[in-house]
Order: sequence, then C-alpha cells, then structure tokens
Amino acid sequence: MKKLIAMMLMLTMVFFIACDKDEDNNEMSPADAKVALEELNTDMSGYFDEMLNAEGVKAMEALMELPLDPFSGKKSNEPSAVLLNMQKLILPSNYERTKIALETGLFDFDSNVGTYTWNATYEKWDVAHGVPSYKIIINFPTENSTTNDATITISSYDETNIGEDYYPTELAADLTIDNIEYVNIDFSASWKTGGEPEILSVEIYLNPFTFGGSFSNIGTTASVNFDIDYEEILIFAAGVGATFETTNWDNPPLNINGYIQLLNVKVEVDVNFENIAQIIQDVENGTSTATDLDELAEAINAEIDAYVSVDGVKAVDIEFEFDRIFSDYSIPIDEEIGLYININFVFSDGSIAPAYPYFEDFATDIEEFFSFLEEIFSGDSM
Repeated sequence: MKKLIAMMLMLTMVFFIACDKDEDNNEMSPADAKVALEELNTDMSGYFDEMLNAEGVKAMEALMELPLDPFSGKKSNEPSAVLLNMQKLILPSNYERTKIALETGLFDFDSNVGTYTWNATYEKWDVAHGVPSYKIIINFPTENSTTNDATITISSYDETNIGEDYYPTELAADLTIDNIEYVNIDFSASWKTGGEPEILSVEIYLNPFTFGGSFSNIGTTASVNFDIDYEEILIFAAGVGATFETTNWDNPPLNINGYIQLLNVKVEVDVNFENIAQIIQDVENGTSTATDLDELAEAINAEIDAYVSVDGVKAVDIEFEFDRIFSDYSIPIDEEIGLYININFVFSDGSIAPAYPYFEDFATDIEEFFSFLEEIFSGDSM
C-alpha cells in the first residue's frame, strides 16, 4: 500500500486535493536536490496528538458529557444540532459532509438566544431567555473544574433541511476558558438538492492551530482548498481544481490541477485529461503517431506538468515511463502482457532517478494524515 501511494501520489493526488501553482523560476542543482529529498522530514505525528488534546477540543467534550442538552433539555446523548456541528467543525474533518441534527425541525436561533448556565448542584441549566437578545451564551465547566470556567458564544447559526437531513448553512461561534479564546469558528455553506455542497467556506481557530477550507461546485468547474497552520507556520495544504465539459460531470474532467504540501515539501500537478484521453483513443484506434512505448510516454508526459519543491525552491520534475520489466518500484498496468509504469524524478541536468525511494516516508506521512482525519470524522478518536 505504501509503495502504491508513494509512486502514484504525484498523479492521483489531484483527484482529491489545489489552487494555482506558485510561479518560481529558481531550481536546485541535482546535488542539492538529492540532499534535500534525502533529508525530508514530514512527520506530523506530534501535531496529531496536539490537535486531539487541544484545550478547545477537551472543553467541547466536557460540554457534550453534561447530563442535559442546554436547548432541548434532553439527555446529552440527544444534543442539539448546533452543538454537534460546532464540535464537528473544530477539528479538520470532512467539512463538506457535515450534516447533523436531532431536532424534529430546524433549529431556531432567534428563539434560543439568551444565556445558559450550568447548575452543578441541581444538574440542570439555568436559562435567561433573551438575555442578551442577539446571541447565545453557554457557561459550563471544563473537565474536573468546580466552576463554569468555559463559555461558548454563538453569534449566528442557521441550517436548511434537504429531505430528512439538516445541513448547517451558517455558524459563527467562539469558546473561551478563563476569558482566553481557544476556539473561533466562521462557517458558511450552500447545498444542492442532493445534499452536495455548492459553495462552502470555513475558517477555524483551535489554539494554536488555524484551519481554512473552501469548496466551490458551480457549473462546469469545481475546486477544493484546505490548509492547516500551527502558530502561523504552514504544516499542511492541499487542494484540487477541475474543469468538466458539461455541468452533469458524466465524462472525465478536461483538466485537473492540484497540489499537496506537508511542512516544507510541496508536490504540484497539472493534468490535461482531454488531450491524454485523445492520445489513448488514437492508440486504441491505431492512428497514434507514437511508434513505441517511449514515444507514447513522451506524448503523455507533455500533457502533465508535475514537480516537487522544497522550501519554495523547485527540486525535481516528475515524469513517468512505461516498462516491460518489473522492478521494486514498478506499478503494474497489465501483468499478463508485462506492462508497467515507473514514476521518476528528473533533475535539472536531465538525470533520472526512481521517485519511490525518496518519497516512501512522505507517502507514509500523507497516508497517516488522511487516516487521522478519517478517524476524527468517524468519531473513533472523540
């Protein structure tokens, strides 16, 4: 699995993760590039632990564990949508799939404005409806606290229903502990009738992390962008942009451009799928001008612009080649006829080296990062 990810990452990442490429005319020498690639350090494990143990995350968990929901008055295993959505949004899970609501109808923000204060003696919420008249304030204790040292302020919240599901369209909220801000959420979205996001924007502050994301799915174009900063240092960024021939997206995209960055290592790809599809069609029709596999690979590589940069400086280009001989770094295309693909790094002097040995650890870290996000979204780590 790791080898497949390592070798195909540069070509397949763009299907799920992008913005326009940064223009950079600088390029490393082959010797410098090899040293930089051999010394890549993209281990994110320490950041994972810090995210899950952030004070804001723990405070939300403490709120959700209280016996009663502040709005519904029901047991905490039946919380209101606004709190569940807030908890989901704090960590960088799959924002476009955020849709939770357990009320029998839409959550009415205006009817719920006021102050909710946890009464530990009687294990109930003391509610001052309409005070204040324009926002919701929730005072509650963090874990092991004997006082209501945490406060959530919800400035706005709205949702819409599609069928039997409820989708958040707006959420602005913050969480403080002892008057220090640990969480700030600014979320907005519009949804299509099938429940897919049309436009989505999210900005989350989870001390000391900042998460930003956007999604656009309009007409024949779609784009997704996502980034995570740690104390103003970019530790992860990814995205994808795609153009389709029609609005129903029945056919493959005409073009995909994407990037993925982990700490100081960035991989960027721009693929002209329309031209590649025509090249393959010509081969199938017997009208291709390519006389051998090398010429076919050259034609396809001309439609793919892919490279790796380290600390903002281009290190290598990425190209692939067809091969009839299997190696430790090969990806099988058709083993019956003995056809394989090799992903290579091309250095500034034209020399070539297999990409896999350099990117094995990078691919492992990418795999672990997305597994981490999936674990968060599934709720296994909460």
